[in-house]
Amino acid sequence: MQLIGQLPGDIEQFTELQILSLNSNNFIGSIPPSVGNLKNLYWLDLSANKLTGSIPVSNLKIPAGLDNLTHAKFFHLGDNQLSGSIPLRLFNSNMKLIHLLLENNRLTGTIPSTLGLVTSLEVVRLDRNLLRGSVPSNINNLTNTTYLFLSNNQLTGPMPDLTGMNVLKFVDLSNNTFDPSDVPSWLSTLQALTTIKMHNTNLGGELPATLFNIPQLQNVDLSNNQITGTLNIGSNPSTQLELVDLRLNNIEDFTQRHLYHLGIGLILVENPICTESGLNEAFCSLPTNSTISYSTPSISCEPPSCVSGLVLSPNCQCAVPYTGL
Repeated sequence: MQLIGQLPGDIEQFTELQILSLNSNNFIGSIPPSVGNLKNLYWLDLSANKLTGSIPVSNLKIPAGLDNLTHAKFFHLGDNQLSGSIPLRLFNSNMKLIHLLLENNRLTGTIPSTLGLVTSLEVVRLDRNLLRGSVPSNINNLTNTTYLFLSNNQLTGPMPDLTGMNVLKFVDLSNNTFDPSDVPSWLSTLQALTTIKMHNTNLGGELPATLFNIPQLQNVDLSNNQITGTLNIGSNPSTQLELVDLRLNNIEDFTQRHLYHLGIGLILVENPICTESGLNEAFCSLPTNSTISYSTPSISCEPPSCVSGLVLSPNCQCAVPYTGL
């Protein structure tokens, strides 16, 4: 049974509340600012409802807001209809947030620079919104972040510099209109990466072979860009490598044509190497595969305790947070 109606404005009376998990219901209306008065709250999950309006923060007229929840570790507000900008005031250096999940809403404006103050963050999901402008340069202050999703927005400006985010495992910047640039050199320095998704981000130039040497690297999606030259995956690619998707680029050749025999799914569809040479190789056709989508936990899930780079899937099992193509 799903709950319906609006969230009560007097919810603040539950002063000892620590977990507020009302996800996957049919709640409508806005998030009551009074939620910010629940000083003991550490788990806030309102995801997968029909909530509208802006993210409440405190101001001179309304002293309560989510910015007051300095002890909270989990903000799960994704899959709603929240609108307006992400308030600058929402974040401060006293917060202990681990999860910030705002995906699949209608949020506009820019990513606030104050996000870089919350250095405890491990999972950041701002994907599938209407965010615009440049990514704040202090995003790489988030040195504890393991999963970063900024895909499917209207972000512009330079490709964000993630140098120093050394525990980052999964990065998705796809489908944004960043300034044309070469594949960033910092990618090869992030040795914890398992998944790189930078589909349709105005990347060009040649791919450095060192990119594929990242020890735990499993999936690379740099499709629909302007990558050129000869692909060289190197003589010692990651033993975990499963998929390299470079479709819709300008690659003319590559040096390890035997790779698909070694279990690496290589996709070069709609590159000159396939369209102009007439090659009938496996990498010139699309494979079929399935992936596990990442979602916030269902209402029955306990706070997450997944290890080894896994997160909770909708059935409360640990899974790789791969969002597909």
